Amino acid sequence: MLSPGSAYAASDKSALDESVRYLEAPKDGEAFGLLQEKRFRCSFNAEERYDDNIYLTKDATIDDFITTLSPSATFYYGNSDSLFYTSYNADIFLYGKKNKENRINQAVEARMELARNGRIKFRFSDTFRPTSDPATSETNDFVKRIANGFDATMRWDASEKTSLELSYDQVLQHYINESYRDYSYFEHRFSPILYWHNSPKLSFTGEYNLGIIDYYEGLNYSSIFQQARAGVQGKLTAKSTVYLKAGYQYRYYESTARKNTQGAVAEAVYDYLLSQKTTVQILASYDINESVYEDVGYFKSANAYLSVNHDISNNLVARGSVFYVRSDYPQETVTSTGEIKKRTDNLLGFNVRATYDIKSWLAAYVEYQYKFKVSNFRDIEYGNSRVSGGAKLSF
Repeated sequence: MLSPGSAYAASDKSALDESVRYLEAPKDGEAFGLLQEKRFRCSFNAEERYDDNIYLTKDATIDDFITTLSPSATFYYGNSDSLFYTSYNADIFLYGKKNKENRINQAVEARMELARNGRIKFRFSDTFRPTSDPATSETNDFVKRIANGFDATMRWDASEKTSLELSYDQVLQHYINESYRDYSYFEHRFSPILYWHNSPKLSFTGEYNLGIIDYYEGLNYSSIFQQARAGVQGKLTAKSTVYLKAGYQYRYYESTARKNTQGAVAEAVYDYLLSQKTTVQILASYDINESVYEDVGYFKSANAYLSVNHDISNNLVARGSVFYVRSDYPQETVTSTGEIKKRTDNLLGFNVRATYDIKSWLAAYVEYQYKFKVSNFRDIEYGNSRVSGGAKLSF
Protein backbone atom coordinates (compact mmCIF):
# COMPACT_ATOMS: atom_id res chain seq x y z
CA MET A 1 0.00 0.00 0.00
CA LEU A 2 1.42 3.36 -0.99
CA SER A 3 1.67 5.93 1.78
CA PRO A 4 -0.89 8.74 1.39
CA GLY A 5 1.47 11.58 2.20
CA SER A 6 4.27 10.71 -0.20
CA ALA A 7 3.77 8.24 -3.01
CA TYR A 8 0.12 9.02 -3.69
CA ALA A 9 -2.12 12.05 -3.56
CA ALA A 10 -5.65 12.79 -4.66
CA SER A 11 -6.59 13.27 -8.29
CA ASP A 12 -8.46 16.14 -9.91
CA LYS A 13 -11.60 14.32 -11.07
CA SER A 14 -14.02 11.71 -9.71
CA ALA A 15 -12.57 9.82 -6.72
CA LEU A 16 -8.89 9.14 -6.18
CA ASP A 17 -8.48 6.44 -8.77
CA GLU A 18 -6.27 7.99 -11.42
CA SER A 19 -7.25 5.39 -13.98
CA VAL A 20 -10.88 6.55 -14.27
CA ARG A 21 -10.81 10.29 -13.70
CA TYR A 22 -10.64 11.19 -17.40
CA LEU A 23 -13.33 8.81 -18.64
CA GLU A 24 -16.01 11.32 -19.56
CA ALA A 25 -17.63 12.83 -22.62
CA PRO A 26 -15.90 15.99 -23.90
CA LYS A 27 -17.83 19.21 -24.34
CA ASP A 28 -19.20 19.78 -27.82
CA GLY A 29 -19.36 23.56 -27.60
CA GLU A 30 -23.04 23.81 -26.64
CA ALA A 31 -23.78 24.43 -22.98
CA PHE A 32 -27.51 23.71 -23.06
CA GLY A 33 -30.58 23.85 -25.26
CA LEU A 34 -32.81 26.81 -25.94
CA LEU A 35 -34.91 27.67 -22.86
CA GLN A 36 -37.56 30.39 -22.92
CA GLU A 37 -39.18 30.29 -19.51
CA LYS A 38 -38.56 30.59 -15.81
CA ARG A 39 -38.35 27.24 -14.06
CA PHE A 40 -37.59 26.01 -10.60
CA ARG A 41 -37.28 22.28 -9.97
CA CYS A 42 -36.47 20.14 -6.97
CA SER A 43 -35.70 16.44 -6.73
CA PHE A 44 -34.85 13.90 -4.08
CA ASN A 45 -33.11 10.59 -4.71
CA ALA A 46 -32.89 7.77 -2.15
CA GLU A 47 -30.69 4.74 -2.86
CA GLU A 48 -29.66 1.60 -1.05
CA ARG A 49 -26.45 -0.08 -2.21
CA TYR A 50 -24.53 -3.21 -1.31
CA ASP A 51 -20.79 -2.89 -1.97
CA ASP A 52 -18.63 -5.99 -1.55
CA ASN A 53 -15.29 -4.14 -1.40
CA ILE A 54 -15.67 -0.59 -0.12
CA TYR A 55 -11.91 0.05 0.18
CA LEU A 56 -11.03 -1.58 -3.18
CA THR A 57 -8.42 -3.87 -1.65
CA LYS A 58 -6.94 -7.02 -3.12
CA ASP A 59 -7.22 -9.04 0.11
CA ALA A 60 -9.20 -8.75 3.35
CA THR A 61 -12.10 -7.06 1.58
CA ILE A 62 -14.77 -5.28 3.63
CA ASP A 63 -18.39 -5.10 2.48
CA ASP A 64 -21.15 -2.75 3.58
CA PHE A 65 -24.65 -1.46 2.93
CA ILE A 66 -24.64 2.23 2.00
CA THR A 67 -27.69 4.50 2.03
CA THR A 68 -27.41 7.58 -0.18
CA LEU A 69 -29.79 10.54 0.12
CA SER A 70 -29.49 13.15 -2.63
CA PRO A 71 -31.58 16.36 -2.50
CA SER A 72 -31.13 18.84 -5.37
CA ALA A 73 -32.63 22.09 -6.63
CA THR A 74 -32.35 23.80 -10.03
CA PHE A 75 -33.40 27.23 -11.23
CA TYR A 76 -33.06 28.65 -14.70
CA TYR A 77 -34.34 31.67 -16.54
CA GLY A 78 -33.90 32.05 -20.26
CA ASN A 79 -35.06 33.37 -23.58
CA SER A 80 -33.75 33.26 -27.13
CA ASP A 81 -30.98 35.74 -26.30
CA SER A 82 -29.77 34.92 -22.78
CA LEU A 83 -29.80 32.23 -20.15
CA PHE A 84 -29.08 31.95 -16.44
CA TYR A 85 -28.88 28.57 -14.70
CA THR A 86 -27.98 27.60 -11.13
CA SER A 87 -28.19 24.34 -9.19
CA TYR A 88 -27.36 22.74 -5.85
CA ASN A 89 -26.85 19.04 -5.21
CA ALA A 90 -25.86 17.06 -2.14
CA ASP A 91 -25.02 13.36 -1.74
CA ILE A 92 -25.29 12.13 1.85
CA PHE A 93 -23.61 8.73 2.35
CA LEU A 94 -24.65 6.67 5.39
CA TYR A 95 -22.72 3.43 6.01
CA GLY A 96 -24.30 0.48 7.81
CA LYS A 97 -21.17 -1.01 9.42
CA LYS A 98 -18.47 1.60 8.87
CA ASN A 99 -20.51 4.59 10.03
CA LYS A 100 -17.31 6.52 10.73
CA GLU A 101 -17.14 6.83 6.94
CA ASN A 102 -20.44 8.77 6.78
CA ARG A 103 -19.93 11.87 4.66
CA ILE A 104 -21.59 14.48 2.47
CA ASN A 105 -20.49 15.71 -0.96
CA GLN A 106 -21.92 18.95 -2.31
CA ALA A 107 -21.91 20.85 -5.59
CA VAL A 108 -23.05 24.38 -6.45
CA GLU A 109 -23.13 25.35 -10.12
CA ALA A 110 -23.93 28.57 -12.00
CA ARG A 111 -23.97 29.17 -15.77
CA MET A 112 -24.77 32.17 -17.91
CA GLU A 113 -25.03 32.80 -21.65
CA LEU A 114 -25.37 36.26 -23.17
CA ALA A 115 -26.11 37.54 -26.70
CA ARG A 116 -26.97 34.07 -27.97
CA ASN A 117 -28.37 35.53 -31.22
CA GLY A 118 -25.54 38.01 -31.79
CA ARG A 119 -22.39 37.56 -33.82
CA ILE A 120 -20.40 37.80 -30.58
CA LYS A 121 -21.60 35.40 -27.87
CA PHE A 122 -20.49 34.95 -24.24
CA ARG A 123 -20.65 31.93 -21.95
CA PHE A 124 -19.57 31.66 -18.29
CA SER A 125 -19.80 28.84 -15.78
CA ASP A 126 -18.52 28.03 -12.31
CA THR A 127 -18.80 24.85 -10.23
CA PHE A 128 -17.86 24.69 -6.54
CA ARG A 129 -17.46 21.24 -4.93
CA PRO A 130 -16.57 20.56 -1.27
CA THR A 131 -16.17 16.77 -1.14
CA SER A 132 -14.74 13.86 0.79
CA ASP A 133 -13.39 11.42 -1.76
CA PRO A 134 -13.78 7.70 -1.08
CA ALA A 135 -10.90 5.40 -0.38
CA THR A 136 -9.34 3.54 -3.31
CA SER A 137 -6.94 0.67 -3.80
CA GLU A 138 -4.06 3.00 -2.93
CA THR A 139 -5.24 4.75 0.22
CA ASN A 140 -7.77 3.74 2.85
CA ASP A 141 -8.54 7.20 4.19
CA PHE A 142 -11.15 9.62 2.86
CA VAL A 143 -9.58 12.78 1.47
CA LYS A 144 -11.37 16.07 2.05
CA ARG A 145 -10.89 18.73 -0.59
CA ILE A 146 -12.42 21.79 -2.20
CA ALA A 147 -12.60 21.89 -5.99
CA ASN A 148 -13.63 24.84 -8.12
CA GLY A 149 -13.88 24.95 -11.88
CA PHE A 150 -14.43 28.17 -13.83
CA ASP A 151 -14.56 28.76 -17.57
CA ALA A 152 -15.31 31.76 -19.75
CA THR A 153 -15.80 31.70 -23.52
CA MET A 154 -16.29 34.35 -26.17
CA ARG A 155 -17.35 33.25 -29.65
CA TRP A 156 -17.29 35.47 -32.74
CA ASP A 157 -19.25 34.28 -35.77
CA ALA A 158 -17.22 36.12 -38.39
CA SER A 159 -19.28 34.75 -41.29
CA GLU A 160 -21.62 31.93 -42.19
CA LYS A 161 -18.56 29.72 -42.75
CA THR A 162 -16.15 30.77 -39.99
CA SER A 163 -16.21 31.31 -36.21
CA LEU A 164 -13.50 32.08 -33.67
CA GLU A 165 -13.78 30.99 -30.04
CA LEU A 166 -11.52 32.19 -27.20
CA SER A 167 -11.80 30.36 -23.90
CA TYR A 168 -10.18 30.35 -20.48
CA ASP A 169 -10.56 27.46 -18.01
CA GLN A 170 -9.38 27.41 -14.42
CA VAL A 171 -9.35 24.46 -12.01
CA LEU A 172 -8.55 24.73 -8.31
CA GLN A 173 -7.91 21.63 -6.17
CA HIS A 174 -7.34 22.47 -2.51
CA TYR A 175 -6.87 19.60 -0.04
CA ILE A 176 -8.06 19.94 3.54
CA ASN A 177 -6.18 16.90 4.90
CA GLU A 178 -2.80 17.99 6.18
CA SER A 179 -0.97 15.01 4.64
CA TYR A 180 -2.27 15.96 1.17
CA ARG A 181 -2.05 19.75 1.49
CA ASP A 182 1.15 20.03 -0.58
CA TYR A 183 -0.66 18.57 -3.59
CA SER A 184 -3.03 21.56 -3.89
CA TYR A 185 -2.76 23.24 -7.28
CA PHE A 186 -4.19 25.69 -9.81
CA GLU A 187 -4.53 24.72 -13.46
CA HIS A 188 -5.06 27.41 -16.12
CA ARG A 189 -5.83 26.68 -19.77
CA PHE A 190 -6.06 29.19 -22.63
CA SER A 191 -7.60 27.98 -25.90
CA PRO A 192 -8.27 29.78 -29.19
CA ILE A 193 -10.43 27.62 -31.50
CA LEU A 194 -11.22 28.24 -35.16
CA TYR A 195 -14.39 26.72 -36.70
CA TRP A 196 -15.06 26.23 -40.39
CA HIS A 197 -18.72 25.38 -40.97
CA ASN A 198 -18.69 23.06 -43.94
CA SER A 199 -22.48 22.82 -43.74
CA PRO A 200 -25.19 23.86 -41.27
CA LYS A 201 -24.72 20.52 -39.51
CA LEU A 202 -20.97 19.81 -39.79
CA SER A 203 -17.96 21.89 -38.68
CA PHE A 204 -14.20 21.42 -38.82
CA THR A 205 -12.05 22.83 -36.02
CA GLY A 206 -8.47 23.80 -35.32
CA GLU A 207 -7.30 24.70 -31.83
CA TYR A 208 -4.28 25.50 -29.68
CA ASN A 209 -4.15 24.87 -25.90
CA LEU A 210 -1.71 26.37 -23.41
CA GLY A 211 -1.91 24.83 -19.93
CA ILE A 212 -0.16 26.02 -16.77
CA ILE A 213 -0.24 23.86 -13.61
CA ASP A 214 0.95 25.52 -10.39
CA TYR A 215 1.40 23.59 -7.11
CA TYR A 216 1.09 26.57 -4.79
CA GLU A 217 1.71 24.82 -1.46
CA GLY A 218 5.40 24.14 -2.04
CA LEU A 219 5.81 21.01 -4.18
CA ASN A 220 8.16 21.49 -7.11
CA TYR A 221 5.81 19.67 -9.52
CA SER A 222 4.61 22.66 -11.59
CA SER A 223 4.46 22.17 -15.35
CA ILE A 224 3.41 23.74 -18.66
CA PHE A 225 1.94 21.96 -21.66
CA GLN A 226 1.20 23.06 -25.20
CA GLN A 227 -1.19 21.21 -27.44
CA ALA A 228 -2.53 21.60 -30.98
CA ARG A 229 -5.52 19.65 -32.29
CA ALA A 230 -7.72 19.48 -35.38
CA GLY A 231 -11.20 18.02 -35.40
CA VAL A 232 -14.68 17.62 -36.79
CA GLN A 233 -18.07 17.77 -35.05
CA GLY A 234 -21.73 17.59 -36.03
CA LYS A 235 -24.11 15.25 -37.81
CA LEU A 236 -22.58 12.73 -40.21
CA THR A 237 -25.95 11.27 -41.20
CA ALA A 238 -29.56 11.64 -40.12
CA LYS A 239 -28.92 8.98 -37.46
CA SER A 240 -25.38 9.71 -36.34
CA THR A 241 -23.32 12.51 -34.81
CA VAL A 242 -19.58 12.69 -34.24
CA TYR A 243 -17.14 14.68 -32.11
CA LEU A 244 -13.50 14.05 -32.98
CA LYS A 245 -10.26 15.85 -32.11
CA ALA A 246 -6.68 14.68 -32.59
CA GLY A 247 -3.31 16.35 -32.29
CA TYR A 248 -0.02 16.53 -30.44
CA GLN A 249 1.04 17.62 -26.95
CA TYR A 250 4.37 18.69 -25.48
CA ARG A 251 4.65 18.82 -21.67
CA TYR A 252 7.61 20.07 -19.68
CA TYR A 253 8.34 20.51 -15.96
CA GLU A 254 10.09 23.16 -13.92
CA SER A 255 11.89 20.47 -11.91
CA THR A 256 14.69 18.62 -13.69
CA ALA A 257 13.78 15.58 -11.56
CA ARG A 258 10.66 15.14 -13.66
CA LYS A 259 10.97 13.98 -17.24
CA ASN A 260 9.46 16.07 -20.04
CA THR A 261 7.27 14.27 -22.56
CA GLN A 262 5.48 14.63 -25.86
CA GLY A 263 3.08 12.55 -27.90
CA ALA A 264 -0.17 12.21 -29.82
CA VAL A 265 -3.54 12.97 -28.17
CA ALA A 266 -7.08 12.26 -29.39
CA GLU A 267 -10.68 12.08 -28.19
CA ALA A 268 -13.85 10.96 -29.95
CA VAL A 269 -17.57 10.56 -29.28
CA TYR A 270 -19.91 8.81 -31.71
CA ASP A 271 -23.70 8.70 -31.22
CA TYR A 272 -25.89 6.45 -33.34
CA LEU A 273 -29.67 6.08 -33.43
CA LEU A 274 -30.00 2.34 -34.00
CA SER A 275 -33.79 2.53 -33.92
CA GLN A 276 -36.52 4.73 -32.49
CA LYS A 277 -36.07 2.90 -29.20
CA THR A 278 -32.33 2.23 -29.12
CA THR A 279 -29.35 4.59 -29.04
CA VAL A 280 -25.65 3.72 -28.98
CA GLN A 281 -22.76 5.88 -27.78
CA ILE A 282 -19.04 5.15 -28.19
CA LEU A 283 -16.34 7.17 -26.41
CA ALA A 284 -12.61 6.79 -26.93
CA SER A 285 -9.56 8.85 -26.01
CA TYR A 286 -5.79 8.81 -25.77
CA ASP A 287 -4.19 11.49 -23.64
CA ILE A 288 -1.20 12.62 -21.60
CA ASN A 289 -2.30 13.56 -18.09
CA GLU A 290 -0.76 15.03 -14.97
CA SER A 291 -0.01 12.26 -12.47
CA VAL A 292 -0.20 12.52 -8.70
CA TYR A 293 2.22 9.68 -7.99
CA GLU A 294 5.53 10.83 -6.53
CA ASP A 295 8.37 11.34 -9.04
CA VAL A 296 6.26 10.06 -11.96
CA GLY A 297 5.12 13.38 -13.42
CA TYR A 298 2.64 12.19 -16.03
CA PHE A 299 0.88 9.13 -17.39
CA LYS A 300 -0.55 8.16 -20.77
CA SER A 301 -4.13 6.90 -20.78
CA ALA A 302 -6.23 5.06 -23.36
CA ASN A 303 -9.98 4.89 -22.69
CA ALA A 304 -12.82 3.07 -24.45
CA TYR A 305 -16.51 3.15 -23.47
CA LEU A 306 -19.64 1.70 -25.05
CA SER A 307 -23.18 2.48 -23.87
CA VAL A 308 -26.54 1.22 -25.17
CA ASN A 309 -29.93 2.67 -24.14
CA HIS A 310 -33.15 0.87 -25.01
CA ASP A 311 -36.76 1.92 -24.36
CA ILE A 312 -38.49 -1.34 -23.48
CA SER A 313 -41.81 0.48 -23.10
CA ASN A 314 -43.06 4.01 -22.55
CA ASN A 315 -42.24 3.70 -18.85
CA LEU A 316 -39.32 1.26 -18.77
CA VAL A 317 -35.78 2.06 -19.96
CA ALA A 318 -32.77 -0.28 -19.86
CA ARG A 319 -29.13 0.76 -20.12
CA GLY A 320 -25.93 -1.24 -20.39
CA SER A 321 -22.32 -0.12 -20.67
CA VAL A 322 -18.81 -1.57 -20.75
CA PHE A 323 -15.49 0.23 -20.38
CA TYR A 324 -11.75 -0.33 -20.56
CA VAL A 325 -9.04 2.05 -19.31
CA ARG A 326 -5.28 1.57 -19.68
CA SER A 327 -2.83 3.82 -17.83
CA ASP A 328 0.90 3.69 -18.62
CA TYR A 329 3.53 5.36 -16.42
CA PRO A 330 6.71 5.65 -18.54
CA GLN A 331 9.04 6.54 -15.67
CA GLU A 332 10.31 3.81 -13.37
CA THR A 333 9.14 3.97 -9.77
CA VAL A 334 9.40 1.86 -6.62
CA THR A 335 6.75 -0.73 -5.76
CA SER A 336 5.67 -1.53 -2.20
CA THR A 337 7.97 -4.59 -2.31
CA GLY A 338 11.01 -2.51 -3.29
CA GLU A 339 11.10 -3.37 -7.01
CA ILE A 340 11.92 -0.63 -9.52
CA LYS A 341 9.87 -0.78 -12.71
CA LYS A 342 7.43 1.03 -14.95
CA ARG A 343 3.78 0.77 -13.99
CA THR A 344 0.80 -0.23 -16.15
CA ASP A 345 -2.81 -0.38 -14.91
CA ASN A 346 -5.78 -1.95 -16.71
CA LEU A 347 -9.29 -1.22 -15.46
CA LEU A 348 -12.30 -3.06 -16.91
CA GLY A 349 -15.95 -3.16 -15.99
CA PHE A 350 -19.61 -3.15 -16.97
CA ASN A 351 -22.86 -1.67 -15.71
CA VAL A 352 -26.54 -2.53 -16.26
CA ARG A 353 -29.47 -0.40 -15.11
CA ALA A 354 -33.26 -0.42 -15.49
CA THR A 355 -35.43 2.62 -14.74
CA TYR A 356 -39.23 2.56 -14.43
CA ASP A 357 -41.32 5.75 -14.46
CA ILE A 358 -44.13 5.11 -12.00
CA LYS A 359 -45.50 8.63 -12.40
CA SER A 360 -44.30 11.71 -14.22
CA TRP A 361 -42.80 12.83 -10.91
CA LEU A 362 -41.64 9.45 -9.52
CA ALA A 363 -39.17 6.88 -10.92
CA ALA A 364 -37.59 3.73 -9.51
CA TYR A 365 -34.42 1.95 -10.63
CA VAL A 366 -32.17 -1.06 -10.03
CA GLU A 367 -28.51 -1.25 -11.02
CA TYR A 368 -25.54 -3.61 -10.99
CA GLN A 369 -21.89 -2.70 -11.55
CA TYR A 370 -18.73 -4.77 -11.63
CA LYS A 371 -15.16 -3.57 -12.19
CA PHE A 372 -11.70 -4.96 -11.64
CA LYS A 373 -8.15 -3.66 -11.91
CA VAL A 374 -5.16 -5.63 -13.23
CA SER A 375 -1.70 -4.11 -12.76
CA ASN A 376 1.96 -5.10 -12.73
CA PHE A 377 1.91 -3.45 -9.27
CA ARG A 378 0.10 -6.48 -7.85
CA ASP A 379 -0.83 -5.05 -4.45
CA ILE A 380 -3.27 -2.51 -5.98
CA GLU A 381 -5.32 -5.05 -7.96
CA TYR A 382 -8.93 -5.54 -6.90
CA GLY A 383 -12.41 -6.67 -7.90
CA ASN A 384 -15.60 -4.84 -6.90
CA SER A 385 -19.33 -5.54 -7.24
CA ARG A 386 -22.15 -3.12 -6.42
CA VAL A 387 -25.88 -3.80 -6.37
CA SER A 388 -28.20 -0.85 -5.81
CA GLY A 389 -31.80 0.22 -6.05
CA GLY A 390 -33.55 3.49 -5.43
CA ALA A 391 -36.28 5.99 -6.26
CA LYS A 392 -36.25 9.59 -7.48
CA LEU A 393 -38.93 12.18 -6.73
CA SER A 394 -39.06 15.29 -8.96
CA PHE A 395 -41.34 18.31 -8.84
